[in-house]
Amino acid sequence: MFFATDIATVSHGIQLAVAPVFLLTAVAGMIGLTIKALFLGQTTEFQILRTATILFLSGISFFLLALLCFLAETLIATRVLKFGHLLHAGTT
Repeated sequence: MFFATDIATVSHGIQLAVAPVFLLTAVAGMIGLTIKALFLGQTTEFQILRTATILFLSGISFFLLALLCFLAETLIATRVLKFGHLLHAGTT
């Protein structure tokens, strides 16, 4: 098994691994705003239902978009690293 010893390679790998975490955290924040809007709408006399609905639908839409981006990233990484090619080479 190959382990990278170059600092630049290791730091780039960490960057790639952490990027989806920031994306999902942003989406979770968009959902946490929806919860705050709903709470304020129930405890005060503000009519926030429309805003909360828009925030919730935006949060879910961005979450689905983030998952699709993560799927695309995984497919691209699999093709670039050629895991399937190495698997077939090892069995023959």
